Amino acid sequence: MSGDFDDFFRTAYPRLMARAVLLCGNRADAEDAVAQAFAEVARNWDTASGYDAPEAYLHVTMTRKVFRLRRQRLRQEEVAALELPVSPYATPHEAWAAKEVLAVVAGLPPVQRAVLVHCCLDGMQQAEVAKLLGIKRGTVAAHLHKARAAVAKKLGLVAARTGDGLVTAARETQDRLIEALRDAERWLADGFAADHAVRERVRAAVDHAQPRRWWRRG
Repeated sequence: MSGDFDDFFRTAYPRLMARAVLLCGNRADAEDAVAQAFAEVARNWDTASGYDAPEAYLHVTMTRKVFRLRRQRLRQEEVAALELPVSPYATPHEAWAAKEVLAVVAGLPPVQRAVLVHCCLDGMQQAEVAKLLGIKRGTVAAHLHKARAAVAKKLGLVAARTGDGLVTAARETQDRLIEALRDAERWLADGFAADHAVRERVRAAVDHAQPRRWWRRG
């Protein structure tokens, strides 16, 4: 069982940290949310490991931790001051582009940021997002529209309207936005995968949160 969880942690950790930074808008809260999510999954590992998609369960748990932290702290930090990890595979231009995306997304109000991430990156329906975030279903569309418009404008992703009309331009703008978000998340995940110090810090927090009768790490 210990080995199974260790493997799960190593595999899921970089992606979860990347998503947490997008949702939190700052690295400190992202680390806390990820550690708390892994700790909860670890306590229920006998059950969670039997799920068809344990990482999906982990992501849902982390999202709920993010919003609990937000309510507790009511703070927001600039991504530029977060000492973000550096992907060993990205070019300087790719790193610059990813940081720009992260800075713009971090500047959104927390609910808009979460709606944008879940709708654009996960393809979740509005009813699903409302249930996950604990907000009214009727507000999701407004949050999504404002977030997409703000991010696309600041990043220069708005497509020009051509003879094909407004619908085509809007679709192209959305495609550009989704691609930019995915690239930024991938850049973050690669960076966190290479940053062993942060991984060990998060893992230590997970182990510390467990009851005394806890398996020894392999």
